[in-house]
Amino acid sequence: GGVLVEASWSGETLKAVIIGIGINIAPDSVSAVNLPPAELNFPATCVENALGHPVDRLELLHDILQEFLSWLPRLSLMDFIHEWETSLAFRDQWVELSSGDTSLLSQEGHVTAPSEEGKLIGLTQEGSLKLITRTGELVTVTVGDIHLRPASADQPFPPLD
Repeated sequence: GGVLVEASWSGETLKAVIIGIGINIAPDSVSAVNLPPAELNFPATCVENALGHPVDRLELLHDILQEFLSWLPRLSLMDFIHEWETSLAFRDQWVELSSGDTSLLSQEGHVTAPSEEGKLIGLTQEGSLKLITRTGELVTVTVGDIHLRPASADQPFPPLD
């Protein structure tokens, strides 16, 4: 599955957030035709394979929306950030971050390259991603795409000294 979030801003005012969620439910959704290359560290699966039985799609949608809506009143509270951070994938691991058309901003306020390698260390209180670069600089990122694997399977990230 996957999640895509888009925000609409007017200056510094958030006008809207659109959240798209895709979930692999049936085994056909992860057939060999639809799967990414086998050398990926995290192969695709589906809900029915994980549970071992068929799933009622409307019941699953209801449960997801109910859980999602239960978090809405708490989005601005620290318990949301703490819950998010405890579920953060790839914490303390090397990731490659590409920020698209924007530059990354370090804690010291320096603008860095639009692409950065770093060790993912967590989230800020505002929900920005925190990375430690190979030079030891703390970089916080509010916008970007995280690539969770090295560019080439035969060139893994070296360990942090």
